[in-house]
Amino acid sequence: MSIRNILGYAALALVCAAGTASGATTSAVADAAAKGDRAAVRTLIQQKADVNAAQTDGATALHWAVYRDDVETSHVFLLETSKFQLPPSKLLR
Repeated sequence: MSIRNILGYAALALVCAAGTASGATTSAVADAAAKGDRAAVRTLIQQKADVNAAQTDGATALHWAVYRDDVETSHVFLLETSKFQLPPSKLLR
C-alpha cells in the first residue's frame, strides 16, 4: 500500500468522523416516544420542546409513535401540536 493510499484513507476517515460528529442530534421528545413514555412526551411538549427534532438516524417522535402503534401519542402530535410538520416524502407523491 502506497503512502498516497494511506493518506487518502486517513483523510476519508477524518471526513466521515467529522460528519458524524457534526450531524449528531438528539431529540428528547423522540426518545420519550421511542420508550412509550406518554407522560414525558406531554411534559416535553408543555416545556416547548421541538417535536420536529430527529434522532441521529432521522427518526422523529411521530415515527416512533406510529411504529409503536401508540394512537394516543400520534394524536397528540398530529392534532394537539399545531407546530408539528410532516416532512415531504417521495411515498406521498
